[in-house]
Amino acid sequence: MDGNGMKDRGEDDERVVIHFDLDAFYVTCEREINESLRGVPVAVSQYNPYGTLEDKLIHEVDKRLVYCPGRSQEKNDRQSCDANGSMIAVSYEARAAGVKRNDRGFDAIRKCPNLHIVQVPVKHGKADLTLYRNASRRVMNVLAAEIQQEANQYIMTTSDTTTTTATTANKNSSIKHENDEVLPLEVASIDEVYVDVTIPAREMARRIMQQSSAGSTSSSNHHPQSVLWTELLEAASACTTIGGVESRSDASLAANALNKDELRRGSRLQVLDSSAENVDQGSRSWWQRNIPSDWTETELCLACGAYLAAKARSRVFREFSGGVFTLSAGVSSNKTLAKLASGLKKPNRQTLIHRMDHNGALETLFHPLPLGRIRGLGGKFGEEVATKTGAKTVGQLTSVSLPLLVSSFGEKTAHFLYDIARGICREEVTPRTMPKSIACGKTFRGKLSIDSSDTDTLRKWTGELCSELMERLSADREQNKRIATTIAVSVQTSHQTNCNSKQTRAPKQLNGYSDAAFHLILGLVEAAKLRAQTDHLLIMGLTISATQFVDMTAGSSTIMAAFERSSKADRNECDTVVINPKIHASKVEKRYAMDKWLCETKRTKESGQSFSSSGSSSKVNKQTASSPVAKKRKQSATMGLFLTQTRENDTVSQSSPKLISAVSLPTLDQIDPDVLKELPDDLRESLMKDINSQKRTKKAAGIQHFFNSVN
Repeated sequence: MDGNGMKDRGEDDERVVIHFDLDAFYVTCEREINESLRGVPVAVSQYNPYGTLEDKLIHEVDKRLVYCPGRSQEKNDRQSCDANGSMIAVSYEARAAGVKRNDRGFDAIRKCPNLHIVQVPVKHGKADLTLYRNASRRVMNVLAAEIQQEANQYIMTTSDTTTTTATTANKNSSIKHENDEVLPLEVASIDEVYVDVTIPAREMARRIMQQSSAGSTSSSNHHPQSVLWTELLEAASACTTIGGVESRSDASLAANALNKDELRRGSRLQVLDSSAENVDQGSRSWWQRNIPSDWTETELCLACGAYLAAKARSRVFREFSGGVFTLSAGVSSNKTLAKLASGLKKPNRQTLIHRMDHNGALETLFHPLPLGRIRGLGGKFGEEVATKTGAKTVGQLTSVSLPLLVSSFGEKTAHFLYDIARGICREEVTPRTMPKSIACGKTFRGKLSIDSSDTDTLRKWTGELCSELMERLSADREQNKRIATTIAVSVQTSHQTNCNSKQTRAPKQLNGYSDAAFHLILGLVEAAKLRAQTDHLLIMGLTISATQFVDMTAGSSTIMAAFERSSKADRNECDTVVINPKIHASKVEKRYAMDKWLCETKRTKESGQSFSSSGSSSKVNKQTASSPVAKKRKQSATMGLFLTQTRENDTVSQSSPKLISAVSLPTLDQIDPDVLKELPDDLRESLMKDINSQKRTKKAAGIQHFFNSVN
């Protein structure tokens, strides 16, 4: 035992990780806005491309209720096509009747005649997931705030700060903490999140041991210093099952053998097991052991993690009307075991798994699992592992020696497999609350596929996807104060199994996305025709995404903030000058001309030739074409050089391109000196050189216009 009378930790992962999983999330989102769906079997169906093909907005709840047992047969018949969509979410009441994800609507109704089917909102000719994204953000915010609030009570600011002082300071919020460093939170999907609570769990465990040691010397059973442990037991022991020690039902054992696809679709086995007593006798005995003598440090830290998880789940339940949102949680020493634990008891339950538990939690819960159930062992890689090792389950993988794994998979992958089979996962919880990209896509199956020559239909769907993307980008900009600097498109055709992708600098204005995306799509389609050696292709899928976001509100720490302080009078200034105003090339043609101009410029430079722009001095042209800053402007999305070229007689000139206009850089008095200091040396040197070599002008377009125009 250590100095506090606690058992030695032993070899174990010292972290405390919680995985939260929102229960039947799409269903609960619908129940929040339509209370008539609460307590009855519900399934949410995907948008049916063969249905009525009409928009059904979020607030049109009755219109989206495509099948209701208590409604007139005539009304159900009118919406029968929409009711036969694929089920993407199933309530636990419906799962108990055998309904699964991916069931067709009519099949689901046969299994559960009392089933209510709600269609996802439809907008822009496709499913609109705004309702679910917004609900996810609200729930995650409440969850994170509650955990952080609880954790702040147990975060020591210095090693010599007393318990009382630290607690008081944190409760009064007089000491600020970097939340993403103290409690790393990783949003893994729309309905699940990981939180690393190692720091507060350790501190909480330390205080409990101190209080318990002091309380054990007192004759009173209600010593004030034992309150923290009592509070933990009240919050966590009644709702936390201890994996590996509980009495397993036949349904529980059968559910453990489900593969990943069966688990994803949902099974009545999980529901039947979750209807049992909240916590079994084995788990209650685990919690009721004497403290500190019968507890290891790792066990106590995990118990503190269970307390934090219980508090957060309880807060979410109370925060939203009627407890509509519930979460299942898993607590363990790493992400893999935490995710496994959260799925063992659903809905609205939590499970703790101790990897080194002497009751054999790994052998009981982890080793019988099919390889495909484990993070990182799904798909083709999992099949490859099974083929080369002969292992079908995690337990069988433990019998494969490390040298054999190294010879088959290489050093790095071999160590991953060796560790994961023993419940060891070193993957960190990576702070991530905002998506790295925002994408909108559409699949065109069967007769809905688009002929590559049908540019009108192609432009229509490009516009629909970009309309949705613009709405989401506008909301993201308002919420997260950032903008995307790159737009990318992916096209899947009938002559290929994989998608072809291409990206370019994002337009400054959102209403320019459609033309930019259409230009990229046409290029990909033409390239696909050349590869397939045919003039006609069927387009099976389109995806348009925005990525490479930059912050808009980082103060003086970014280039953007420095340039945003310039005069607002410049916002409506035109950043290009068209020599002949009578010529009106479309935006797509201008984009094509710009790409052609850059290619011609590169060839001209390689051949050692020079070029000039009418109405511009050769000195300025030379500087613009060859200076380091000009190169960086061409390559950088956030410091773009906006160029355009006109066509003459409605035909793009095949001669040497003309430089129509180049934007001006800001003057030195418009740039925050602190920003210059933070730039890389080569960029700062090039920027200063270019600024000093050009004349100061009254109007600065360029970078500051780019960032001002997006506000």
